[in-house]
Amino acid sequence: MSRLLGHARVQSPRGNSVAETVVAGMIVGEFIADFCESAKGDLDIPTALIREAVEAERARLDVLLHGGGTERADAIKIEMQQTMTDKVGIFRTGADLEEAVHRLQGLLVRSRNIGLRHKADGPNPELVTAYRTRRCSRWRSAWRPARSRVPRAAAPTSARTSRRATMPRGCDAR
Repeated sequence: MSRLLGHARVQSPRGNSVAETVVAGMIVGEFIADFCESAKGDLDIPTALIREAVEAERARLDVLLHGGGTERADAIKIEMQQTMTDKVGIFRTGADLEEAVHRLQGLLVRSRNIGLRHKADGPNPELVTAYRTRRCSRWRSAWRPARSRVPRAAAPTSARTSRRATMPRGCDAR
């Protein structure tokens, strides 16, 4: 089974999904860049809307800078990455996905108590890590059904379906 995405052919489960995803991403990215450079891509955004967005992000940063949290963002980030690597990789089972959900939900709770050792406003790598970790941990509660990647003959019905999440914009693996 295949379908067309722009000019890229994207295969269903048996295709070379990594290469095809990269190609599709490149094509979509070029399409978006072309659109943004065209007259249709011009935006008319009220400065008040921009000001509100900046103030909301500033408030999030201030909570991190002036809060009294005791959790370290880098430790939470490493635990998130390790959980995703160990439990949500290519070879996964329903039980592994459920354990990942449980671990990530615990990290979400801990992320609400992130504190900084270095309170510098401005270039502050610890602040960047804390901000990104908080954003990444928020999506962990937005689970949607997905299949585990265990062959049907080897997995009971309940293990074939489990939960996974989608990452929000700005959440990366760094």
